[in-house]
Amino acid sequence: MKIRTRVGAALTVMLLGIGGAVALASPAFASNWGPYQLQHSSNYCMESPSYDLGQQLILNYCGGPASHNQHYVFEDAGGAWLYFIHLEGSPYCLVPGNADLYHTTIVQWTCDYSSDRFMWRLAFVETVDTSKRFLQSVHKPAWCIDKLNPSAGAYLVLENCYITDFWHLNPAA
Repeated sequence: MKIRTRVGAALTVMLLGIGGAVALASPAFASNWGPYQLQHSSNYCMESPSYDLGQQLILNYCGGPASHNQHYVFEDAGGAWLYFIHLEGSPYCLVPGNADLYHTTIVQWTCDYSSDRFMWRLAFVETVDTSKRFLQSVHKPAWCIDKLNPSAGAYLVLENCYITDFWHLNPAA
């Protein structure tokens, strides 16, 4: 009887170890939010010219052709208001091209769920107003996805978080 107990205990420990390794290797999302159209305070929307790896994100007109009506999904990153963001239908996450470089462009890249470079905080601008949010870098908390002088076709970059520049999360219709 003792042998069966020991074998059973050893198998349990082994299975728990394997299960733990799998849990650490894959994201454990509590939930996804969205899809949302991300509209900048300038009234331009976030757009990816294509669904391809390495694509640089831009600001563009909202509405009109399908590319101007793109939606983004927020995957829970396990912390207060922390998310991985990706274009709906795309396997890639948004990340700074070089997370340590100020004014670097925002690109679509293979998600690394263990890196804070891929995590974004939905920070409140002034008060708890869910319609006005910063997309704040977790890796560099003073920086947000933004464009100080927005125009159609302008690349989105990591810049200081300006109180006048924020994002509206418009639910997909």
